Amino acid sequence: MRRDHAHRQREIVAAATKVISKEGLRALTVKRLAGEIGVTDAAIYRHFKNKEEVLAAVLAEFSAPMREVHATILASDRPNMEKMEMLFTEKCLRLSRRPEHALIMRSIAEFRGDRRLNKRATDMLSAYRDEVLSVIRAAQERGEMKRDTAPEHLYYLIIGGLHALVQQWEASRRSFDLRAEGTNLWRALSGLIRDRQP
Repeated sequence: MRRDHAHRQREIVAAATKVISKEGLRALTVKRLAGEIGVTDAAIYRHFKNKEEVLAAVLAEFSAPMREVHATILASDRPNMEKMEMLFTEKCLRLSRRPEHALIMRSIAEFRGDRRLNKRATDMLSAYRDEVLSVIRAAQERGEMKRDTAPEHLYYLIIGGLHALVQQWEASRRSFDLRAEGTNLWRALSGLIRDRQP
């Protein structure tokens, strides 16, 4: 019985992810979810209290693998510029393998209806920002990255470039190799942010 409950919850989360990734967050309703998996609205409510609880599960499902990969990268003893490159290219790799995550990433900003859900989304984005900033600061301290630029500005340059690339990829209907272009973009960015002083 418990396995059936867990299986149905995973099925509902997968259906919600599919709807969000194809049409955005606004298209997600309990009625739509029920239709996607061929059950009644009431069946959805047996597994989740409301739509916000479904969205919280989608957010957890989306962020868990990312957190694991980031933790592995951050714990490594590689140089900080290499860690930054790995964080950057990992996102391109993940999106090229799971393109639906691009729309889910954009939809995270829409998680505003429920305060707790909005807090989870905000906390997830803040944690990612803090991770990247910690690598940037460590790189600056070790002379790997420009020290005359504020860490926050380097963060905006790096992450802004990544987001612009992903938007272009989506706008072109994924007409180019995101991994390859991500690698090329990182090379260009690293040339701009690397500390050249002796």
